Amino acid sequence: MNADLLRLALAAGIEDGYWDGLGIRRDLGERTARALLAALGHAPDGDAQAQCAAIEDQAFLAPLPPSVVLRSGALNLVIALPEARREESLRWEITLEEGGTLAGEFVPAQLTQVAARTIGARHYGRYQLTLPAVVRPGYHRIAVPALGCTSHLIVGPARCHVPEALQQGGRCWGLAVQLYSLRSDRKSTRLNSSHGYISYA
Repeated sequence: MNADLLRLALAAGIEDGYWDGLGIRRDLGERTARALLAALGHAPDGDAQAQCAAIEDQAFLAPLPPSVVLRSGALNLVIALPEARREESLRWEITLEEGGTLAGEFVPAQLTQVAARTIGARHYGRYQLTLPAVVRPGYHRIAVPALGCTSHLIVGPARCHVPEALQQGGRCWGLAVQLYSLRSDRKSTRLNSSHGYISYA
């Protein structure tokens, strides 16, 4: 795979490979990269540099992506906004999956700035906002009304469930399926970009 195509794939959030269940490294192939990029709305044969710049700009122009996946106990949300608004007091609201809401306020200038970028003549920053630890695993929604943004907030457990017998040092047999390696006879894929997963038809 050429360097420009790989750079575009990485910028679009496509991993360059994975380790399978047997411990063998499976690198991203050019054909797969092209198919995934096309499904995400990018042009694999277009100007990779310009497309990468546009993707990088979008991370600053949109306060939040359509969905955010965080791990319980590490609820650090990165939010983007123009530098001109960094001194404002902004309110966040979380609608919980089980019902109810949580809310709070933050001033971006008082948070850790993790990145900065100039787009045109305007300066933007990305800031790390730590959410309350009481947000339990589940599918929630977060909004920052003053910035006009909402996002799916997907919180996963800090670790997989471990049966009590295994916690005590026991052993057992089980089956595991690597979802990313599943294929169907029809060999067609459907990419759900809003949720960030691939389902095989």
